[in-house]
Amino acid sequence: MSRTYQLGPRVGHSGPGWVPRRIDEATLRAAEALGEYYAEHALAVFGESATDTVHSAARKTLNWLQNRAQSSPYVTHRDLFAAVRGKSIPRSDDLNPAVQLLEELGWVRQAPSLGAHAPGRPSRKYLLHPTLCER
Repeated sequence: MSRTYQLGPRVGHSGPGWVPRRIDEATLRAAEALGEYYAEHALAVFGESATDTVHSAARKTLNWLQNRAQSSPYVTHRDLFAAVRGKSIPRSDDLNPAVQLLEELGWVRQAPSLGAHAPGRPSRKYLLHPTLCER
């Protein structure tokens, strides 16, 4: 099976001496496979980009925790967000993946809720690794 594709005007092969060429099925299949390869590669790169954003936010958060003036063993999500908020972390929820990564690495863990709290939505509280509280 072969088809004739007119590629000329788009790739600069138009003109008086231009002759359409036949593209056989094997060449077409090879081009399709190459396109799929590059599509998978692009998805992998974009996926890594998202991972880099999470790592960057986690690194920024950990740096703030290491350099903060307080020695309290707790920090609220609100405090974390206020400290690292910026272009890459515009909303509080955008910080969640970074905090999750810090939890997986053992730097923070979610503190249990202690019952009564002030009116409004309570901020999540995290217990810090002891080395982050030493001063």
